[in-house]
Amino acid sequence: MRKRIPAERLVFLDETAVQTGLLRMSGWGETSQRVVDHQPLSHWKTFTFLCAVRTTGLSAPLVLEGAMTGDAFAAWVEQSLAPTLKRGECVILDNVAPHKDERIERLVHQTGAKLLYLPPYSPDLNPIENAYSKLKTLLRKAASKTFETLCTTLAEALDRFSPSECQNYIRYCGY
Repeated sequence: MRKRIPAERLVFLDETAVQTGLLRMSGWGETSQRVVDHQPLSHWKTFTFLCAVRTTGLSAPLVLEGAMTGDAFAAWVEQSLAPTLKRGECVILDNVAPHKDERIERLVHQTGAKLLYLPPYSPDLNPIENAYSKLKTLLRKAASKTFETLCTTLAEALDRFSPSECQNYIRYCGY
């Protein structure tokens, strides 16, 4: 029989792209009336957002410009994630190249936590994907146009994730 790790000891990680200029994809209108909105012509900036999801909520958030690199991910683990890890916790993340850096394994193991990688192409096993879906809906609703307003919106959105909601995300993924 397989030994289960209690959900309270699981820490799920991932990153997602966020942009200035995210807009709603749909809207409400009267029956048979087209809903119309406008999007100003402009160049939007893309950023990477990463954080961890636990049964207690979202933790260690970071926004950085551009795509994720191994160096940036290792710096985030060292400065933001590792100080929050406890002995016996299990860090679970996907199999992308920046996550496979040996520095990540060393930093996580130094805290007494374990490191597990999800099988390739299995976002359905990572509860943080559900949190990111809600987060992007909130970002579209806010329609931030600058980096500063995007960061403010992200900070406000993070407060809208309750521990019970994060527990439900984890339970929904089978943990």
